[in-house]
Amino acid sequence: MSTQYFCGADVSKNSFSIAVKNETFILENSFSMDSKGFESMDKILSPYKDKLLIGMESTGIYHSNLFYFLKNKSYNCFVVNPYKMRQFFNFISDNVLPPFVKSKIRENSESWLKVIVLSLFVQIPLASYILMMNAGNPGYTG
Repeated sequence: MSTQYFCGADVSKNSFSIAVKNETFILENSFSMDSKGFESMDKILSPYKDKLLIGMESTGIYHSNLFYFLKNKSYNCFVVNPYKMRQFFNFISDNVLPPFVKSKIRENSESWLKVIVLSLFVQIPLASYILMMNAGNPGYTG
């Protein structure tokens, strides 16, 4: 598989959001956290499936159903330690993002901001390295 698309998924109790990017962001969407939402997401992501890497933050029990749905559908996905994600988020917001976006992030923790940063994290080579190093612990990059 030659990964060309990167997806961040932000998961909560009742819903989840995704952002998919290659050189630019090509789609963002939100879904209900149930089989209907999973199937809707699958219909949208399936054209990218063979070249897509999906990362999601560990959210206790909430991410598990989505993660195993994706695995059962043969998507290449992994779960990120929330502490590592927070460190990356802080680095991006302090060093990369323009000031107007930084203030928006500090004022507002909307899901779309999280999925954008998650999709950036998934794209960096380190994320793939972490994924390979944790092959003995499927799905978790602790």
